[in-house]
Amino acid sequence: MTPVDGTRGLLLTIEASRPPEVSCRCFDGLVQLSPLGQRAHGQGTGAHDDYLVPPGCTLTRISIDGRRDRDARSEVPPGQYLRVTRAAIVETWRVTAERSLEVTIDPSDHTYLVRELRVRSSSQPFFRTSVEPGGDGTRLSGVSVRGPVGRAENYELTVVGGGDDARILRGTVRVTATVFGVCEPGCVPPNAADALQLDDPSAP
Repeated sequence: MTPVDGTRGLLLTIEASRPPEVSCRCFDGLVQLSPLGQRAHGQGTGAHDDYLVPPGCTLTRISIDGRRDRDARSEVPPGQYLRVTRAAIVETWRVTAERSLEVTIDPSDHTYLVRELRVRSSSQPFFRTSVEPGGDGTRLSGVSVRGPVGRAENYELTVVGGGDDARILRGTVRVTATVFGVCEPGCVPPNAADALQLDDPSAP
């Protein structure tokens, strides 16, 4: 695990016969990492890609997989390979943006709500979410972020109501997005507005 409150992350260089899946447990859950410099997961070439495990996150899996013939044995086919050629602790920079959304869920109409988030970023964003109860004491039970969906900058925020609670539920959902990068000696972090923008298209 990388330091929780520090600035150091784990930089990996991975060579593989096909694009690997690189996963880590980070902030709100399991995340599939994108190669450095790319926003959407699954875009690696596999030949030679760098991945950054951010501060506070834990690497959980590096793998490749593929189909095999029905009658073939389960050994790895010839020519398939996966290797980590570098693993180094590095200093990182980070840029963070936050958005608060007021949410109302009427159980007579729906039990959950999906809102669109628009994230413009220089690299893969990582999300933290929290829910604050409404002024009437009602409480939303959960929130998650999924994406990208469709266009690379579109994400879906799903807010879940109170299960069997028949009352109208209100609350404030806070979404924090963070992007990270490797900070070489003497580096200057990018301008925040250039690195990350988090918008709620439905906001007035």
